[in-house]
Amino acid sequence: MSWRITWAILRKELLHIWRDGQTWVLVVFTPAILLVMFAYLFAFDVDRFDLYLWDQDNSPASRQYVRALTSDGVIHLQRSLQNWDEIHTVLVRERPDAVMIIPPRFGDLLQSGQTPAVQVLVDGSNPTTASQVLADISARTAAYSQQIALQMMDSPPIAGGLFEVRDIAWYNRTLKSLFSMVPGLLAVVLIMPAFSAAQALAKEKELGTLETLLSTPVRRAELIIGKGLPYLFTGLIGVLLTAAVAVLWFRVPFRGNFVLFLLLGLDFLFASNFLGLMLANFTESQQAVMIAMFIIFFLPSFFLSGLIHPVETAGLGARIESAVLPATYFVAISRGIFLKGVGMEHLWKYALGLLALGAGALALAILSFKNRLA
Repeated sequence: MSWRITWAILRKELLHIWRDGQTWVLVVFTPAILLVMFAYLFAFDVDRFDLYLWDQDNSPASRQYVRALTSDGVIHLQRSLQNWDEIHTVLVRERPDAVMIIPPRFGDLLQSGQTPAVQVLVDGSNPTTASQVLADISARTAAYSQQIALQMMDSPPIAGGLFEVRDIAWYNRTLKSLFSMVPGLLAVVLIMPAFSAAQALAKEKELGTLETLLSTPVRRAELIIGKGLPYLFTGLIGVLLTAAVAVLWFRVPFRGNFVLFLLLGLDFLFASNFLGLMLANFTESQQAVMIAMFIIFFLPSFFLSGLIHPVETAGLGARIESAVLPATYFVAISRGIFLKGVGMEHLWKYALGLLALGAGALALAILSFKNRLA
């Protein structure tokens, strides 16, 4: 193989990317744009809950309890209600996140050491928000009841008495889904350079320029490598932009080595780009290759890569398909470097998997291309 010829094809493809604004946007800027869109789409955190209240007790104790729930502004007291008819109306028309009913004699029961039952109504048609607001109110109520119990005690707690349970979540203390989703989504949006590489090869088939190029002494390997490498290097700019969006816009902590992240990002682009070129060998039009890339790589990357659900919990068929998705390896790499700050000693298996996937895709792209156009 002549590296001089490969460099000539690489240079031609780089000039094409530079002069074609649509390709430049798709390779460099589209991953960052998609990251913002998908992060908001797949983030399940709710930062504010609207609470409607029917306080049947209306005592200092009930008002103190409500203040404890709403003190930090996450739970926002929207309005007060007076009867069941109003509750039914607001649940249908105004869609509050929760309606709380404080029973009569709430304060008296609390003072006597009994446990008053506070009722919380939520809209089950939105189970994600409903479960979050129930968990938040339950946690705040437990903390408040413990505080009241300590105030009512005449002496400090003894062994076997009241105790405090403190939970700690490593790597993501607030358990915000955004901090987990954004690094994982990098593995999905950075497949855009592979889309462009596959589309460029299909376009040359459509225009008939590929056969003209093959009439020259250029070899198939020189052509495939020369066409794949430009999208690898320009895609690295997209890696930089998406990482900047993750850190600066979404405030995701970056605890690892940034140079290692770029190197493994290059590893991911190597695998995805040559998989795209391999797939382009079996299509005859730009539209066909875009549909194939979307169905075979892009869409499964959301559900089979470990982005949302762990790969280990999937069935055998799903695990086999996830093994040929570059996103499966890069989800673990990105989350490991961003959130855990781990190094190559923990990521080498994923890096090696991407390298093997890319090398296999490159070999198959060259072989299948030769068989079809020789």
